[in-house]
Amino acid sequence: MRQLLMAAAVAATVASLAAAPVPARAAEASETIQKSFPLAKGGAFSIENVNGNITVSVWDKEEIQVTAVKTVKAASDSQAKEELSKLKVVFEAGAKMVKVTTESPQESFWSFGWLGGHPSRSVAFTILAPRGARMSLQSVNGSIEAGAGGCDVTAETVNGEVSVNGASLLSASSVNGKVVFDADNVRSAETTNGSIQGTVRSEKPSAGSAETVNGSVTLSFSPKAALHLEIENVNGSISSGFGDLEGSRHSKEGDVNGGGATVKVETVNGSVTVLAAK
Repeated sequence: MRQLLMAAAVAATVASLAAAPVPARAAEASETIQKSFPLAKGGAFSIENVNGNITVSVWDKEEIQVTAVKTVKAASDSQAKEELSKLKVVFEAGAKMVKVTTESPQESFWSFGWLGGHPSRSVAFTILAPRGARMSLQSVNGSIEAGAGGCDVTAETVNGEVSVNGASLLSASSVNGKVVFDADNVRSAETTNGSIQGTVRSEKPSAGSAETVNGSVTLSFSPKAALHLEIENVNGSISSGFGDLEGSRHSKEGDVNGGGATVKVETVNGSVTVLAAK
């Protein structure tokens, strides 16, 4: 009971503060940083962002180019410039690895920066990476978009969409946002609140999964793809373009084109559609 009362008190306090007027963010300051590093084909690149989108393209150079646009919005020009200087982009480079992280001042929950009383900070990244690189792309509040021809990609965000095209192998996840992909193989595609729409190109797909809680799942496979499909949902329909699946209304499985590695497709609230790509 004490915990419930404390939770109610906190909620009431937050609600009252949320209703109070907050200082307007009338000023904005920004800075662009661009750096390039050698990175051989097959090398690893990772980025860890907090607020801001990540956009990736590939090229045929054995080099990675990172462009970061830092932006701060605050109540005054002087505050915006001061906070911009505190927002850091940190680069670590080695022979086979490049890592980029963002660092910003820490604020406690009770500072209520999230209510607009403190500056807002973001870093938007645009990256050119070698074709065939191994990528780890992470953000908290921001979308991730990658044209990742021939790359092994892990893309994760909390609030935002994940869209990856051309990966050789993909792991993608969001909590609040949809996942869209076109890849040779998918290790996992996951979201909690959002749909999943993807195409798997390989004719011998590796084992993988596509899972969401609140959203539909649509997957397309090569007409010649040899795999074992397992599909489940709780609320919603299941539709398959492959005629050799068996089971009940909310659970179907079977071998496609003689069978192969297992691909699992699951959702709680949403339909599942599995198609043969044209």
